[in-house]
Amino acid sequence: MKNEIDRVATQTAFNGVNLLDGSFTNQTFQVGANAGQTIAVSSIVNAQSAALGTWSIAPTANASGASGAFGAVMLDFAGASGLANATVQANLATAGFTVSGSAAGGDLRFQRADGASFDIVVERGAFSHGGGFAGAGFGDGTNTINNGSASAVVTGFAALDISTAAGADRAILAMDGTLTAISTARAQLGAVQSRFQSAVTNLYTTSENLSASRSRIKDADALGSLRRRRARAAHEEKQRQLRQRAQPAVQHGSPRPQGRIVMIGAGATPHLP
Repeated sequence: MKNEIDRVATQTAFNGVNLLDGSFTNQTFQVGANAGQTIAVSSIVNAQSAALGTWSIAPTANASGASGAFGAVMLDFAGASGLANATVQANLATAGFTVSGSAAGGDLRFQRADGASFDIVVERGAFSHGGGFAGAGFGDGTNTINNGSASAVVTGFAALDISTAAGADRAILAMDGTLTAISTARAQLGAVQSRFQSAVTNLYTTSENLSASRSRIKDADALGSLRRRRARAAHEEKQRQLRQRAQPAVQHGSPRPQGRIVMIGAGATPHLP
């Protein structure tokens, strides 16, 4: 399943740009006719198994072994002394420590719930008696206790191993983190999609308005052109009729001269009137 998730994440692309492998960042889309009319997409979630989702590993308590018997012990912690001291108890609780048993009983133990390491410092001071604590972690000097694990934030689920109960529990946490990451990514993409849809709707409305305006302008131009053609045709018809009416008057008012020859008798000289 992880291989298929990785295949989809690395091969999903649009126009030569990968979308789900984490490389799609800081992209800007022009959505208007003017400069600056853009929609920016900062990133799309990296859907590869090694990067999808974050989850936390619960801490494993860090605990000392039993101290072993050593008689009376004075416990100093955070500036206060005495195991039964209220301030010591409060400081221990604030730091996440649990103290059980007693030195006299040989079963004194310290445990830190957050899994962080801690030091047990055994000081003899002015006491000169021999012997000491028998338990590991309670030798003279500084004893570092580090057998637990602190909480950790893990990214992705590529390294999951469900062959153990602990691994299966971690797989549940990892899937919760993955589903959260997917839901967040879908919400972000949905918001961006809504912005794109709004921009497309505005562009469509603008296009319709421009088309309607263009149609009205064309209709007005066609009507004006028709009127101009009619006016020109009427003018030409008027001029034609005026020319036709003027021709008879010209013909009657200016007749062309006609000559005649009169012959009188034989050998007479032609007489031209």
